[in-house]
Amino acid sequence: MNYPPSVAAVVCLSMWLSAEAFGQSGHSSATARANAAISIRPDTLSALIEELAGYDVNIRHARVVGIFSPRVLVVDTAVILRPILGHRDRVVVFIENGALRIPASSLVGSAVRISGTARTLLGIQATAEVPWPSALRPEVVERLEIRAAIMATSVRTAEGVELTAPEVPR
Repeated sequence: MNYPPSVAAVVCLSMWLSAEAFGQSGHSSATARANAAISIRPDTLSALIEELAGYDVNIRHARVVGIFSPRVLVVDTAVILRPILGHRDRVVVFIENGALRIPASSLVGSAVRISGTARTLLGIQATAEVPWPSALRPEVVERLEIRAAIMATSVRTAEGVELTAPEVPR
């Protein structure tokens, strides 16, 4: 898939700025730089998932658009003007260890920040770390325009309040 040069330029600039900020924070080892999380928006992650799969990411400017289970939600980019059909580029979020502790009715439409590992849709299904919801059939994925996934270690409000809690073993 070819992307406009502006998308590639934004991603390169974002990665460069993240690396600069990380370098100024006093971390200097090559291993530490290689493991730095990339800050990115949901629509950019969706557009570049093939390049970013497997990397740690911090998703900013995300808005919850649906919840399929306490461990699975769908987000898109929080913008004033909503994208037109065919250009929504949503991300499905699987919560690695735990579940949402906030009711779905309170969370849908809210802005959140997510930390975790970027995954392709095939990769997240193949690992089965979190069960794929039966309601998320292929035609639903296509209709909702879900293009990427993230295995989340944290889902927070803009001010940093954690929205997940450890899942109680049964």
